[in-house]
Amino acid sequence: MRTLPKAAALLFLFISHTLAATAQTTVVDQFLTALRTGTGSPSLVLTERDLNEYVVKTFVSPNPGAIKALAFDFRKSGTVRTVLTLDLRKAGNNSYAKFARMLVAKEAKLELEGVLEINGEKARYRLDSAWLNGVRVPAWFVSTLIAHASKRQAPYMDITEGFFLPYGVRDVRVGADRVEIIR
Repeated sequence: MRTLPKAAALLFLFISHTLAATAQTTVVDQFLTALRTGTGSPSLVLTERDLNEYVVKTFVSPNPGAIKALAFDFRKSGTVRTVLTLDLRKAGNNSYAKFARMLVAKEAKLELEGVLEINGEKARYRLDSAWLNGVRVPAWFVSTLIAHASKRQAPYMDITEGFFLPYGVRDVRVGADRVEIIR
């Protein structure tokens, strides 16, 4: 079994959930099109900067709701640090939002470190560390919340359980500031 960073899992979620239509084509848009259509090189490299710009443009800026910021930090060791800042006043009134507001009031900064474990054609995200507003939170607790919340979203995809890698992807290699997807 190989272990790969969380950025790969999140990238696959973005691929699986949406190919966002944007007025300006980004490097990530071109990357996703090449994966989807099977064109281009069998090895595609995406930089941390490209992914972070895409996330802001596609998921943060057009949705001035609960997500204030989302960024990835690819580590040389192969782990990825994900930093998510939420405005809990705009997070709705479901049980998760109410619980979060009870803990941290208006704004929450969630920092995650983890790896993507790949076994054949399937992957599973394993969260190793988590912090909420700078306070360490048990990784198992956050993983449980991710799994439970994932089951309530359409289309269903729980990254903490096994899921198939899309578009014939065979391997993912992460290094400092970049991820290489191999078909």
